[in-house]
Amino acid sequence: MAEGRQPQTRTFSWSLDNMPVNMPTINAQARLPGNIGNVLRELVPGLEGRPSSTPNPYLQAQAQRAADMSNEAPASSFVINIGQDGQVQRDGILNVEQSVHSAEPQLIGGGQLEGGHSPEPNNTAAEDGGQEGQHGHTHDTDNRMDWRQGKKWLERSLIFILLMLLKVTYNHRLGLLVFVGLFGTYYHANTTVKKHIAQQRDHHNSARSLLLLSWIVIFLCGNIALVYYVFEDQKLWLALILNLPKVGRIDFWTLLWVVAITDYIVKFASITLKALIAMLPRTFIPYKRRGKYYMFIEEVSQCYRCVTPIVPWVYFLKDTEHGGEWFSIFLLIVYFIAKANLVWQKSKDLYKAWKKVCTDVNYGISPSREEMSVAGGACPICQDDYRDPVMLACKHIFCEDCVSMWFDRERTCPMCRANIVDNPLWRDGTTVASIIFW
Repeated sequence: MAEGRQPQTRTFSWSLDNMPVNMPTINAQARLPGNIGNVLRELVPGLEGRPSSTPNPYLQAQAQRAADMSNEAPASSFVINIGQDGQVQRDGILNVEQSVHSAEPQLIGGGQLEGGHSPEPNNTAAEDGGQEGQHGHTHDTDNRMDWRQGKKWLERSLIFILLMLLKVTYNHRLGLLVFVGLFGTYYHANTTVKKHIAQQRDHHNSARSLLLLSWIVIFLCGNIALVYYVFEDQKLWLALILNLPKVGRIDFWTLLWVVAITDYIVKFASITLKALIAMLPRTFIPYKRRGKYYMFIEEVSQCYRCVTPIVPWVYFLKDTEHGGEWFSIFLLIVYFIAKANLVWQKSKDLYKAWKKVCTDVNYGISPSREEMSVAGGACPICQDDYRDPVMLACKHIFCEDCVSMWFDRERTCPMCRANIVDNPLWRDGTTVASIIFW
């Protein structure tokens, strides 16, 4: 602005009563675009791109109406005062100070730019970018507000959640204590059996391992007998033969109780069988075949555990006391479809395990004397003299029992990590920890 030139102010007034129908409705008090040119383009369609030599009849008509108005604008109209400093006012309510870029053209009366040029449509590109940045900032602010509201809700509701958990825990304290004891028994027995199976090649600890496995068998059998004795009135053992125990009406908590107890009992039985196989001398069952038996026992256990929840779930779903008969039929159909798919998958896994048991797998061939002399006089696994040596496809030589027990846990050569066998799942004596609730 040249020195000595007085700041000019242009006043535009629009009546909301006589606005065109296609004109967008704008809450001027709630928002105004940062750029003043955007305000006029949004309020007056057709302003953008109008030739500078052609006066805007709509602005002229509104300017004449503004001249006839009184000092106080009616409730159905508003006045926007645009000054040289970029200050925008609306009826004394809205006062938004927006810094106008020095290079941005200033609007004067008639919708023309200062200097006699009309607005260019291409100038809106930078404004759109600015609006997108504002939208991104608003989105981040909304996310922070949602997170703060969620945090406040959690803080207010935490005490009620804790009270509910304490109430449920107290009401079912006996069942929870039983499950804690069953899980601890399972964890101890499963870990002990796995550790013994992995160390079977250490013949110096055979007597100690035999005593330990004998204790595991007695301990698991005692737990099974104790559970059925304490809850003798419920006849929980009936679930093992696919009958409903004497528990009265099957509600949700009773269903979980029956299913979980039966699941743990079957797992205890499978661990006991694995421990018995591990106790047998190698003359009865060679070490290279034991992994297959462990796998087959685990597959049978999982398949059986998949079937035992069917009867309790049928009685639970067909209860029409809190639902209609047709709704119960619909739930039973959905359950049987899902259960049939699960049983089919477990049956296929069981069939594959049986085929592996029936197939005698040789991990390699017997090495010659020259190959034995090159390999050395000790097995790399047990660090002892070779016993029934076998040479793998990768030309490494091991004891047959040592490498067989290795392949019950791994699928690669102990020396070069070359793939030799398929997936050794369940061949190390592991019993799965998850419970099949449905």
